[in-house]
Amino acid sequence: MNTSLSEEYSQLVKDIANGGEWTPERIAIYKRAMSHKASQEELRHDFVNGILPSVRDDFRKQVLERHNQLRNLHSNTNGVSLNVGLQEEAQAWANKLAADNTGLRHDSNRNGAGENLYYMNNSTLFAPTGAETTDVWYKEYKDYNFITGQSTNDGRPIGHFTQVVWKATTEIGAGIASDSNGKYYVCVRYRTAGNMFGQYVDNVKPTKPGAQVPT
Repeated sequence: MNTSLSEEYSQLVKDIANGGEWTPERIAIYKRAMSHKASQEELRHDFVNGILPSVRDDFRKQVLERHNQLRNLHSNTNGVSLNVGLQEEAQAWANKLAADNTGLRHDSNRNGAGENLYYMNNSTLFAPTGAETTDVWYKEYKDYNFITGQSTNDGRPIGHFTQVVWKATTEIGAGIASDSNGKYYVCVRYRTAGNMFGQYVDNVKPTKPGAQVPT
């Protein structure tokens, strides 16, 4: 890496770590740095699976915060807390999905934990936020019948939504990874797992009166 780009990149890492915004200029530096990633050892040490550590950590915090905001919209539904073990497992699976680059698939060996996955192909190399990702899952509520505990629209997916607000779930952990082409893979693990047959009505509670849900 030439001296100029190295200095710009070092400043970028410091700025983002200190809460700086992803301005167009910083995104341009990030892209140029990423183009060197495969051959530049110093970049491989600074990036973790294509994500700056500060971006990854912010994403995890946003996922936890947004889950609790959305769960609070529902009656008799408590918040969730971070489980470091689940977070490590979720990160490991997101890493594998990014490395394999063959699309989304659930981990068949997750020790009974629930799992939500998300994929985004973003050519700008701009990572999704934890709130945006969680909202994508939550918006499946539009197809959920709180009385029957089933989909209202020809079996359209509801399982991501129901896992986000599953009453019995008390802990979560999130992971995010990317490849050099800007494809992002997200994994969130849940304990106790949701989406248990025959338990939907008891665990997916209606929204509180006046609750403002994402549209």
